[in-house]
Amino acid sequence: MVKNNAWNFDATYAVGDILYASSASDLSKLVAGSTGQVLTVSSGLPSWQTPNASMIDNMNFTNADDFLLGNVTWGQSSWYVETTGVHPAPTFSDYATNPGQIDIDTGTDTTGTSDYSYGLSPAARSGAYLFGGGTYTFEFIGKLSALSTSGQRYRLRMGYMDAVSSGTIANGCWFEYTDNANSGNWQVLSRKASTTTTGNTSDTPDTSWHKYSIVVNATATSVSFYIDDVEVSTGAITTNIPNTTGQEVGLVFQMVKSTGTTNRIFFLDYTSHNIQLTSSRY
Repeated sequence: MVKNNAWNFDATYAVGDILYASSASDLSKLVAGSTGQVLTVSSGLPSWQTPNASMIDNMNFTNADDFLLGNVTWGQSSWYVETTGVHPAPTFSDYATNPGQIDIDTGTDTTGTSDYSYGLSPAARSGAYLFGGGTYTFEFIGKLSALSTSGQRYRLRMGYMDAVSSGTIANGCWFEYTDNANSGNWQVLSRKASTTTTGNTSDTPDTSWHKYSIVVNATATSVSFYIDDVEVSTGAITTNIPNTTGQEVGLVFQMVKSTGTTNRIFFLDYTSHNIQLTSSRY
């Protein structure tokens, strides 16, 4: 390293040492930490610390499900399943590449429904998550068995909501698809106190596996939607994002049939939900 006269340097170094600016004119060294320690910041300067439960879990929470053991059907701490109509046993495929799947289907009734919800009280329909205290990221992998058509029409909603198909969504941020809206392309919606902002994307649904992601920023002033890690064509929504007490949401998948009696399925392979809180829990 070439020394610049404007900077003062430590004279000796060892393997693993890290240089950092300890003042506007001084470069200092941080001696390598012990095995298992993590690099963090203390009083504005880098330091090595031994990780503890507070560092790992206090401000960061992730729950994921690969559905290897099937459905768990009760409560805000697990997926709750509600259906109407007749639902035949599904036939799964792609297990070699997509192990663990559940089916969210319309069934064989003209008005059949399926709802899978997490963090949403089945009785009171009160949600577990309120935006505005940190970054929320919900991602999942799934595929459609067939597209919606005029003869076999259904509506699919996936994301954050405060109601299932038997109720009315007043608050949420979600993907939505049916063949007779937005020329059959994906829509993205954000709703606060029943007022909705809709993004009519040019992103076309198909019957392949895709990763879907919804990211609500820490201040609940922006929500972004991604398909296969690419933001949808309309960009982020910045209005009507629920962030007030009484506007709590859960994770919801809705599938509702309105025409035809042939079963239509959304195969759900995996979900992950992460909350990165802005402030410590205590």
